[in-house]
Amino acid sequence: MTKQEQLDSISDHKRTPSPSAAFVAIFATLFIMGGTAKGYLGDQWILPIHHKDGGGWVQWSGAGYDGTDAFEAQGMDPVRRVYWALGGLSTSNTVFPTTTEQYTIEWFQPTTGATSWQPIESQFRGVDGENWPIDSKIPWVGSYSQNHQYIGADGSAGTPGAWTTTGPGPHTPNSTNYNAGDNGIYMWLTRGSWLYAKWDFGWSIDHTWSALRLTQVTITRPVIQSVSKSGDTLTLTWSAGGGGNYQVQYKTNLSQVGWSNLGDPIPATNLTTSASDVNPPDASRFYRVLVLP
Repeated sequence: MTKQEQLDSISDHKRTPSPSAAFVAIFATLFIMGGTAKGYLGDQWILPIHHKDGGGWVQWSGAGYDGTDAFEAQGMDPVRRVYWALGGLSTSNTVFPTTTEQYTIEWFQPTTGATSWQPIESQFRGVDGENWPIDSKIPWVGSYSQNHQYIGADGSAGTPGAWTTTGPGPHTPNSTNYNAGDNGIYMWLTRGSWLYAKWDFGWSIDHTWSALRLTQVTITRPVIQSVSKSGDTLTLTWSAGGGGNYQVQYKTNLSQVGWSNLGDPIPATNLTTSASDVNPPDASRFYRVLVLP
């Protein structure tokens, strides 16, 4: 069985991608600012193994990233898994974003151990996993009737003691677009998610794991999607990436010094977030949305 056949065997149901949501006309003047984000385009995180489930592990002392131990497991096992936690500080000491961002994933190929092919899967909602087959919090419509993300890691493609790029994967997007195609090399992830490898496929896998390295490929910033007015209420809606805290601010003239807060900070729990300005007394206002630290 080829690697692509192994990937395709996990799910072969097809679907037609949903169309992107239409933008409404913007009639207010907007000033958009990203603010201070906890993740940046090109930033990298190195994730050590967080924990393992099940038995049958072979420990290779000092064979992993930066002299850490690596762990090998062989054969089919419905319990055995290895996990990496999405959190902590990046190589530039920035905190892993609470917003949903897209990343490439590399695995460190240990200097000793087996190098079979094995996929890396996401547990996007942390301990809750994903809502199968389509998870509304993952900003990608998916393909083959689902957007559960997993990506291949091929030991024969790399060099012991070096980072090896993963992909493609049939349930990972090939771009940052909502309607991205499949067979990509990217994953949508957020702080609190998990990555894991498992051994409960219908064929034997012999693979050795150490650290993973993630590189952020999207920009953490809010984007105004619409402005609407109903009576005396003006409502702004922006993309929120499924997490983070935002502060809407305004001023009546761009030459003014400083901005005024519109209400309290707003936590985002969905891919879009809104705020309303009720009966503003000014003839005109300029708005911006900040990502809070």
